[in-house]
Amino acid sequence: MFTHSRTKALSSLAWSVAPYHDCEYIEAWKYTKVVCRFCFSIVLYTEDTNLLLGLFNPSRSLRLQDSKIEEWLAQEGQYAIPTHSFLDTKVEGGIRLIISEREYYRTPSFSMSKESYLRVEEHFNLPQATLHGLTNESGLCSRFLDYDEKIPGKLSRIGIIIKACQKYQIGNYGLSMSHDFATGITTGILHGTGVMINRNDFPAWRHCPSVEIFDLISAVPHLWDHPMLLPTILLQHHVYRTEHFCTIQLGDRANHLQDQLGMSRAGRLNGLRGPYEVPAADRPIKDTKVNLHNLTGEMNTVIIEMIGFTHVSNWECDALDFLSRTMDEVAESRNLGPQTGTKEIRECIEYLDSAAKGLRGHNINQRDRVQADFNVLCTLIAQIDNRLTAKMAATSSRDSSAMKTLAFITTLFLPGTSVATVFSTGFFNWQSASPPRLLSPYFWIYWAFTIPLTLLVALSWRLWWAWEKQHLDQDVLLEIENIEDSAASVSLNKGKEKLRGKGELKSLWQALRRRPVKKGEMEKET
Repeated sequence: MFTHSRTKALSSLAWSVAPYHDCEYIEAWKYTKVVCRFCFSIVLYTEDTNLLLGLFNPSRSLRLQDSKIEEWLAQEGQYAIPTHSFLDTKVEGGIRLIISEREYYRTPSFSMSKESYLRVEEHFNLPQATLHGLTNESGLCSRFLDYDEKIPGKLSRIGIIIKACQKYQIGNYGLSMSHDFATGITTGILHGTGVMINRNDFPAWRHCPSVEIFDLISAVPHLWDHPMLLPTILLQHHVYRTEHFCTIQLGDRANHLQDQLGMSRAGRLNGLRGPYEVPAADRPIKDTKVNLHNLTGEMNTVIIEMIGFTHVSNWECDALDFLSRTMDEVAESRNLGPQTGTKEIRECIEYLDSAAKGLRGHNINQRDRVQADFNVLCTLIAQIDNRLTAKMAATSSRDSSAMKTLAFITTLFLPGTSVATVFSTGFFNWQSASPPRLLSPYFWIYWAFTIPLTLLVALSWRLWWAWEKQHLDQDVLLEIENIEDSAASVSLNKGKEKLRGKGELKSLWQALRRRPVKKGEMEKET
């Protein structure tokens, strides 16, 4: 079922991406009768010395280079199973985990070559959906079961793929593993961003995930042969990190924003007295806008982070439920009793499930709290905008009053100005000493030009106003028609879908009616 997606992924992924050409590996071996707490090996990358430390045997190769992967898979030479003179019993189980760094986000990359990955996939009997699952972004959990051909219902091998949600603050990694019940050995590949080395984009964690996962593995040597140990440890690591980040990192950011807002006194702040602080205070308008803009951006960022980590908590709950169901199926198929460590792992899964559910409630509560603060901030911004609008309205009112005063004074002087203008023309002779006529006989020319021009100006203004109003009404009607047409098209499409559904049902019914009825079916109906 996954052959096509696997082939496509092999050709589209980036392989042997610099600077991480090397891989890491974790090995833990459990022996019969005696459990050697020190029979493990891990290769770690250190930033300070750029050296690889072999924690079990200092003489081991300090790097698992790409060219050495085949030798490591065959357990030859320096990669052979560790033996000691005081251990005369055989291996009854263990863990072999290879770790690959993901340098690119898109396209996803591996620090090993394509040929090395194919050898790992074949030798470890990894599920075909490994590449598709490890490059998933939203998180997934899946299992693949192989049953014994001789004994029906008995598992011979189980494969599990777990890919965490794409959150760099917690750990963007995925695990694909396979457990052979005949040998008790769990093999797998751990792939993700920052699994081999701490990144600078979020330096909150002291160690990279490979070191922390190794510590969790080394703490339970009696469970090294259990098929559910690796996926349980992976989710344990993810839940621990999520809990720390959400309760400490995001919680402190939310509290700091609430303190900046200064509009809440819930919880331990209930005892505070006095007026509430306002983010704007008495700052100038420019500084107020900058402060509120920054506060809005920070609060929106925290809300988005809360939404994302609520999804992470939901995925963790689903993944732990998946592990619980898988554990029940494995225990029932293989008759795994409490002495095999099943009880301890089951209790760990139940504890992690309870912690994940509590963390999900915490994230939802934090998200709602910050959303409430964001609504308060929006109200404060609206109030400040209203105050600014009121100030602008008052200023405009003062300007309008001044203009009214000027218009009133101009109106008072307008009659006198008009009269003085007319009397200053040549139609009146005020300097004549003789008694000829004071008014010129050509005074009618003034009225002959003034009256038509006044009527022409008034008529032109009226025509322009009628044209402008007509176009405004047309624009309004056009917008109304567009809204009505869009609503009608939506309803028409819905009606067509209903009619299409009815037509399909009708055609199906007609086809059933036209289908010839066999004699046996007719007897059954009768």
